[in-house]
Amino acid sequence: MATSSAQATSPNFHPVDFTTLGMFIIDDIEFDDPPRVVSDVIGGAAAFAACAARMVAGKQYGQRISWVVDAGTDFPDHIRDKLDSWGVDTVFRPNPDRLTTRSWNGYKKDTDEERHFKYLTPKRRLEAPDLNESQLMAKGFHIISYPGRAVAIVKDIMQRREEIIRQRNLNANDFPRPKFIWEPVPDRCVPEERAAVEEACRYVDVVSPNELELGSLFFGRGSWSPSNPTDVAEAHKLLESGIGPDGNGLLVVRMGKYGCCVLSKEKCSILPAYQYAKVIDPTGGGNSFLGGFTQALVTPDRPPVSDIIARMKGMENWADVVREWEGCLEIPAALACGTIAASFIIEQLGTPVPCSEEEGDKWNGEVYVERLQRYLEARKVQ
Repeated sequence: MATSSAQATSPNFHPVDFTTLGMFIIDDIEFDDPPRVVSDVIGGAAAFAACAARMVAGKQYGQRISWVVDAGTDFPDHIRDKLDSWGVDTVFRPNPDRLTTRSWNGYKKDTDEERHFKYLTPKRRLEAPDLNESQLMAKGFHIISYPGRAVAIVKDIMQRREEIIRQRNLNANDFPRPKFIWEPVPDRCVPEERAAVEEACRYVDVVSPNELELGSLFFGRGSWSPSNPTDVAEAHKLLESGIGPDGNGLLVVRMGKYGCCVLSKEKCSILPAYQYAKVIDPTGGGNSFLGGFTQALVTPDRPPVSDIIARMKGMENWADVVREWEGCLEIPAALACGTIAASFIIEQLGTPVPCSEEEGDKWNGEVYVERLQRYLEARKVQ
C-alpha cells in the first residue's frame, strides 16, 4: 500500500511496528576504476532502514513498516515501482515546488569504503509533525540526527502520542512507550559534543554509533575496540551516565565486517557479521542493521525473533550469549536479525527487491530466514 499524504484520517489509522525519521535520497554513484557512473540508485538512511525492517517483518506484516518519501517533480516512476515492490506502507509526498533530494557519491580506487559525498539538490529532513497518526503510534522509531535534534524528536513524538490517545479516546495501556533507536551523525561524535550526546542518550533506548564514531567521541580519533580496556571503560562511563528513561538502555557499537558489540551496564557480547555476503557496496549497512534490529526488538513474540530465541537456547555455539542475556534474549536475537538484513543490503548498489516464494521471501535469491539460520549455525563456540 502506498499513500500520497502524510495526514492520516480516522479510517486509515492502522498498527505500525516501525518507522524512520531518516531521509530518502536518490544517489548518483561514481567509480574511478573503471570510470563509470550509476544513476538513480535508491539511497538514504530511511530507505535502507525501511527495507531491512521489511525483511524482518516478512510479507505478512509488511504493511506495519511505514515511512515517508518526499517526491519532487523529478521522481522517477521506476523508483516508485521498486519501492512499491517491498509491500510496505510508503507515504509518498509529492511536492510540485522542489526536486527530490539527490546526492553524489564518489568511490576511490582500491577501497570501496572511502566515500566522498555531496548533496546535488536541497535536502528535506523529517520531523515529528511530518508523521501521520499511525506512524506516530509506532512501536519503534529509527532516528539519525545530531544530539539536540534527537531530544526534540523524542519529546515531540511523545507529546503527539498523548494527544492522539486523548483525542481518539484510546486505552493508553495499549500503547506503551515505544523504543527509540538513535544513530548519531558522525560529525557530532567529537569530545566537544560528549555532554550533548550523554543528554540525548537519556531520551533514547538504544544509541548506536560505529566504532570510528565512538572512538572519535571518546578520544577525538581512532577506532573503539571491545578488546581495549580503556575503550571499554569509556563505554561504561557513557552507560553509567544513563541511556533511556530508566538509565538502563543499550550501547550497540557497529563494527562493520567485525560484527557488533552490545553493552549494558552489566552485560557485554560481541556478535559476528555474516561472513558469506557478497559485498558490492557497504553503503547503508549501518542504517539497515538498525532498521532490522529495531523491527525485531519491538516484535519479540513473532517469527523470526521468537524462533531465533528458541534456537539460541539449544545451540552450544550461542551458550555464552544465552547466559549473558538470560531473561532478555530478544536483544541478541534482534541483533542477529539486523545483521542478516544488512548482509542483503550490501550485496548491490541501493536496495534489493523481494521475490515471494512458497518457502518465504527471497532477497538476492535467498530466503531471509534461511540465511538467518545459517548465521546462527556458523558462529564459533566462544
